[in-house]
Amino acid sequence: MHSSLHGLHPSEPGRRQASDLARARASSPGESGTVAAQKRAPYARTRPLLFVIQGPQLGSVFALREQSTLIGRGSGADVLLSDDSVSSEQARLLLEAGQVYLEDLGSERGTFLNDERVTQRVHLVDGDRLRFGATTLARFSMVDELEERALLTLFELSLRDPLTRLYNRRYFDRRVHDEFSFAQRHGAALAVLMIDIDHFKRVNDTFGHHVGDVVLEVVAHCIQKMMRPEDVLARFGGEEFIVLARSTSLRNAEILAERIRHSVQALALNLNGNALRVTVSVGVAAVDAGTHFHAEDELVSAADSAMYSAKRAGRNSVSVTPRRPHGGPGGVASSPERAAPSRPGTR
Repeated sequence: MHSSLHGLHPSEPGRRQASDLARARASSPGESGTVAAQKRAPYARTRPLLFVIQGPQLGSVFALREQSTLIGRGSGADVLLSDDSVSSEQARLLLEAGQVYLEDLGSERGTFLNDERVTQRVHLVDGDRLRFGATTLARFSMVDELEERALLTLFELSLRDPLTRLYNRRYFDRRVHDEFSFAQRHGAALAVLMIDIDHFKRVNDTFGHHVGDVVLEVVAHCIQKMMRPEDVLARFGGEEFIVLARSTSLRNAEILAERIRHSVQALALNLNGNALRVTVSVGVAAVDAGTHFHAEDELVSAADSAMYSAKRAGRNSVSVTPRRPHGGPGGVASSPERAAPSRPGTR
């Protein structure tokens, strides 16, 4: 027992001496310790970014890569904030010789650095907290390339549907609020297309959910190819997709809807030598010169009601919301058709 506890392997004294020497070197402030510290120098944190820690866009990450970055609520902002207390052009970030500076642009509710209102250009350092307007609070950070990529990837994943890689409902809800507010302020057109895959439950029941997943991916890719860079295509839920098209009149939105319907109809999925074909029903609603909605929820609901009208018309079709003159009640939103067949019965 005594020998087993205290006996040494022939090579163990050498290992012990080496271990003792390493500890001595690590604890001594001599030259060898300085060299080791130099070798452990941190990665260069040269990538500035903003991380929203409070407000409507909690969790958002914005990489600051341009010499000048405009922050605001307006559509021309590089960092677009969905906060009614933020001005259209709230503040600007300037990148000069590797340093970042902040200046307020005469905003109504103010820009604050660490709780002090910004009245002139100020230099930012890692960890600073910036408040824009009344509610949006962001942390300014300097990170390295790997950290920047990881944070942006995590943020992107939070906005994407994992199956189709389209934007998710959360992202769409935020964007439709921003775009509708912009359209109201500037008298611009804005269209919404609600798209539903016909008889999707039958696909799942007949071929299995794995085939249903493939159908969703293929249809999503087909629609995505017809989108402009400024358009938003999202998975709205289940087999429903939704398009938000900026500066698009009701007539042009109808043309886009027909293109989508025709392209999906032409798809053929090969299942063990058999072609599986699917179709979609599309509902269209728009804010333009001849049509008015009081809120973004009304616009989306009108497109949804129009989509169910397309279902009732026999599927594989497009239905357009009737015009709603400014101040008038009309259109799908006030039509008794909205209460007709429940959602499960219209697939």
